[in-house]
Amino acid sequence: MKLSLHSEWRIFYGAICFALGLALYYTLPFDLPVSIPAMVFVTMLAFQRPRYRKANPAYISVILFAAGILYACLRIEYADHHFIEETVYFSGEAIIEDIQERENAPVRLTLENLQSLSDETMKFNKVRLFVRTKIPEYLLAGDKIRFSAVLERPQGKLSPTGYDFARAAYFDGVQASGYVTTDIERAQFDNHNGASIGRVRQEIAEKLVRLIPGEAGGLAAALIVGRRSYLSDDAIDNLRASGLAHMLAISGLHMGLFVGAAFFMFEFVFLFVPIASPNINGRKLAAIFAWIAATGYLLLSGMSVATIRAFVIATIAIVAILLDRRVVSLRSIAIAAWAILIISPHAVMSAGFQMSFAATIALVCVYEIINERRRIKYEQDQPVFRTDQSFITRFGQNIGRFIGYTSLTTVIAQIAILPIALFHFQSVAVLGLFSNLVAVPVLLFIVVPFGFLSAVLGILGLEALSLPFFVWGLEQILDIAAFVADVEWSRVFMHPIHDYIFIMSLLVGCGLILIRHNRYVSSILFAMYLMMPLTFYIEPPSLIITQSGHGFVFQSKNGQFTYYNLRLNSFAADNYKKQWGLGPHVDTKRGQRSCDDYACSYDILGDRTAINVKHFAALYEACVAGDIVIILRKWVNYCRSNNLVIIKEQLATEGPLFIYENDNQNNLIWVNDKKNRRPWSGAE
Repeated sequence: MKLSLHSEWRIFYGAICFALGLALYYTLPFDLPVSIPAMVFVTMLAFQRPRYRKANPAYISVILFAAGILYACLRIEYADHHFIEETVYFSGEAIIEDIQERENAPVRLTLENLQSLSDETMKFNKVRLFVRTKIPEYLLAGDKIRFSAVLERPQGKLSPTGYDFARAAYFDGVQASGYVTTDIERAQFDNHNGASIGRVRQEIAEKLVRLIPGEAGGLAAALIVGRRSYLSDDAIDNLRASGLAHMLAISGLHMGLFVGAAFFMFEFVFLFVPIASPNINGRKLAAIFAWIAATGYLLLSGMSVATIRAFVIATIAIVAILLDRRVVSLRSIAIAAWAILIISPHAVMSAGFQMSFAATIALVCVYEIINERRRIKYEQDQPVFRTDQSFITRFGQNIGRFIGYTSLTTVIAQIAILPIALFHFQSVAVLGLFSNLVAVPVLLFIVVPFGFLSAVLGILGLEALSLPFFVWGLEQILDIAAFVADVEWSRVFMHPIHDYIFIMSLLVGCGLILIRHNRYVSSILFAMYLMMPLTFYIEPPSLIITQSGHGFVFQSKNGQFTYYNLRLNSFAADNYKKQWGLGPHVDTKRGQRSCDDYACSYDILGDRTAINVKHFAALYEACVAGDIVIILRKWVNYCRSNNLVIIKEQLATEGPLFIYENDNQNNLIWVNDKKNRRPWSGAE
């Protein structure tokens, strides 16, 4: 059976192989010497015989896979990043790079150029700190502050398949995280030392919040400058539950609407402004000015992966207009992927990169098929649209066509990101089709046009003419999200899925995109793409022990989520609930404990006891009575127990600990195992 492939499969296939090489190297538990992948890559290139007119695709794919491993190895080898080795107390000055404020949460500061006031050798390039103390009013990015803080290594993963915060911090150049211990003093206002863009973004966001009261102002800040910190937790959770969270990420939809609005505005202006040279095409000149506007929007948006991808595709579309070529194709998406992978190779591990490209690729390919069928009908003299109908009939058909295409776009995007959403978030928005069908037209026809018009009129001080319509559209989107989120089954939670199932699902999806004109093969691949992440999942642990040694999480025999010493609505608690396929609002139970100056005893799993020993005098009794005993390393030889003994020091550095019970045997999974000897893993 001969398979027909997409006409632009080569560049797309090459990007997939390169990305797989990057992903493999980032997931390895150890670093490779640069010489090994370099030797493999050079050897494979040497054996590629140039006398063949057509290169072997399988061989080329292996070469690109090896190139991805080599490139990731080189970027880590020559990266000037390192974490602090131990917890330190810092007192000094720093420049604010970014400020994030959230409702019912401490302020998070990203600081750069830290300099200790007492020790000139204590310097840090970049750290992230949580602030629960007093901060000055109107503190902005670029200001220099004076403070004291506790600095420690950035936290790693919370679960075996969870997001690796330490790896993300490493590639962001963050050397430490921690918390501020004193009130913050402003030492100097903005010194324009590299933080001007962040300051402009913050000033625009705060102006929007002051100008637009309530949650609508926070949504405006998220849509325009990519700052979500002004939205409440409830609003963000509603948007996620309703399948509208993509509106918070400045991606292809926002960039496309912005560039389109800028392009048509400049094209309209050039129609009435005479151009000096008759050889200058007003449409192409408008495309150039639209690209300049898109560049400014990219800088203001925070330059996330989705925004960069959308900007690269918009740039390719503008170049296509200048060269009179096809605007959007699979080739342009592949070029955008190559650009991001070269600039930020670690982005391949992020959910934003994966979901953004998965949805965009699926949409482009499906609409290519639709356009191809319409072209065939046109060539066969079968009119795609009838012209002998009344205005009302055509208008009704256009409305129906818009609803149909909006529904189709939503369904395609939801299906494309299904394995990625299950792997990273363990949840799917069931009513996403309905909410997008209602909210996307509001965004397209009200929020974006009147928002763009308000920005233009704001230069003349006339924004009051269009701002009420902009605010009304934002409020409608929030109301739609809240209405859908109130439905009990609006979001379904699943158990985590295995890494290899996730990778296989993505490869099946790539095959589904590349293979054309074979309904039998495409149907099989489509079924596999949907069923694999829904069928094969990781069994939940019997017990989770947090790094402190005093936090326990398990599901009781009656199915209730039970916990000790854990903030109920914290990010960690929500993450642990997902291990059992539970949502953040399920019924929970706080376990009963017994503590004194010598030890703490916890009732776990219905009929067992875990004891955290604090004093040597309680060691013997704990080792006899406890099913799980948590002690210091120096006491190990004094605890002759056949039960499970856990070392506090190991738990603090390699935890959390996931315990799986199989046939009365305990299988221990250390989430941040020091056997993973990577620069961000904390291995000595």
